[in-house]
Amino acid sequence: MFEYSYRPVVLGDVDELAAVQTISDSRDGRTWATTPRQFEELLLKPHIDLGRDTIAATDASGMIVAFGFATYSHGDGVDPFVQLTGSTHPAHRGRGLGSHMVAHLETVGRDHLERNGVLQRGGIRTFVFEGDTNRGMLLAERGFTVVRISNEMSFTLPVVTEPRTVADVDIVGWDDVDVEDLYRVEQEAFRGQYAVEPMEFEEWTEHYTYPGFRPDLSFVALDEAGAVLGLSWNYVDAADFDVSGRKEGWIGQLAVSPAARGRGIGSCLCEHSFAAFRHAGLVYAMLTVDTDSSAGALGLYEGLGFERLHASAVYEKRFEPGTGPRR
Repeated sequence: MFEYSYRPVVLGDVDELAAVQTISDSRDGRTWATTPRQFEELLLKPHIDLGRDTIAATDASGMIVAFGFATYSHGDGVDPFVQLTGSTHPAHRGRGLGSHMVAHLETVGRDHLERNGVLQRGGIRTFVFEGDTNRGMLLAERGFTVVRISNEMSFTLPVVTEPRTVADVDIVGWDDVDVEDLYRVEQEAFRGQYAVEPMEFEEWTEHYTYPGFRPDLSFVALDEAGAVLGLSWNYVDAADFDVSGRKEGWIGQLAVSPAARGRGIGSCLCEHSFAAFRHAGLVYAMLTVDTDSSAGALGLYEGLGFERLHASAVYEKRFEPGTGPRR
């Protein structure tokens, strides 16, 4: 009989959380690293109440062997949801830990939705990497269904790249533009997209100064009057190199103002990113795309030569009136 204890996560757990996540990612075939600093940044976010929104399972020695978070997003009032994330150490799988954690977080998620008065409009969501089949089956048993597929895509950078040009459009560096103009265009470009929550300017600037962010590899498209038409926010996470065995640059966010779409600006920004990546000694360009994006992003990336490397499914659960999480 396996016995575990449960408690909320605390800030001092970040090293253990990263260790569990790393070994789980390796077992499931994920090719990226999650560092203690990334966990620390998550736990310090003001909307997360560690005592309410987190859970850790510890073994007899007190070591964390599984963890989970349930975080509420208001979705601009249109599509509010609770995001579930977490991981279980592979050596402790098959012992009921996953079922216990999901049941607990589902209850927390429902409480979030009820407390905010959006139970009938909101839902609970979580991502499942394609290699984690057991988690997918567990969620399906609890009434979750797959609603979206997200592809991680890869492009092998050519040795020599000459970026295309677009008439009456200038491509400049990230630091050459007022950050508030970048914020406005990025928010406009993704308004109404699935599971995208609008951010206040202060939160946006914090998000876009992610430790791996490379302003020297990021670009902005301007019209003749200097107005921002689009941007490519790019980053390099060197911690991933040892995991994937690949030198990768990530197009973390490609945004084009709706009024400027259809002119090749997105492709132009990507190709400037490719050239900068290659010059920086990187070999691959990477990105993640919602395959059902209404902006047609998948077709754009496939046209540029990106190929699917991995996929993740978005599982979602909605609550009918008078129902609650299955115990």
